[in-house]
Amino acid sequence: MLLSYLFYRPFEDSRSLRFLLPAFPPLFVLTVAALAGLLRPLGRAAPVLVMIIVSAVSLGRAHSAMERRIFERAGSEQHYVDIGRYVASRLPERAVFISMQHSGSLRYYSGRLTLRYDWILRQRLEWLVTELRRLRYHPYILLEEWEVPRFRAKFRDSTPLGALDWPPRAVHRRSGSSIYDPADQQAAREGRSIPTDVIR
Repeated sequence: MLLSYLFYRPFEDSRSLRFLLPAFPPLFVLTVAALAGLLRPLGRAAPVLVMIIVSAVSLGRAHSAMERRIFERAGSEQHYVDIGRYVASRLPERAVFISMQHSGSLRYYSGRLTLRYDWILRQRLEWLVTELRRLRYHPYILLEEWEVPRFRAKFRDSTPLGALDWPPRAVHRRSGSSIYDPADQQAAREGRSIPTDVIR
């Protein structure tokens, strides 16, 4: 499990340990089995000691998790689900999303194709959007609020699309994540109104 992530990218902080979560259940089973084996010479007291040790470690880790407010993060991550469901129910099946932070969650929750903008050459964005349209896909740009300045900094000097100077097609109410339709840019320049859905 660890080997599969060694070449992923430098881990920025302890939150990256979540990638190792699938290894935890077998690790716990093996730890308890090893502990039981070490305490076997104590006879009937061994299972009781194993339970006490496992309970003490579990309570200690649960207390640490509560101090770090781990159990409160579910609500802050809900916007990935909300946006995925919105896309699945409201946007075309042949939609393709140019994204980064949402690239995995959007594919999972909506089944739509995604392309990571951080892997696109700055001079190729316009070509990519045109090519997707030629192939009868509908391109969108999906960004978290903090990604908008990064996207603009990367693309604005090479294509008008990089400016993101038109209203988004949809905005998530709590996170501020936005879905832009490149086809709306021209409409905005012509003064036509673009309705923006609020994703709840």
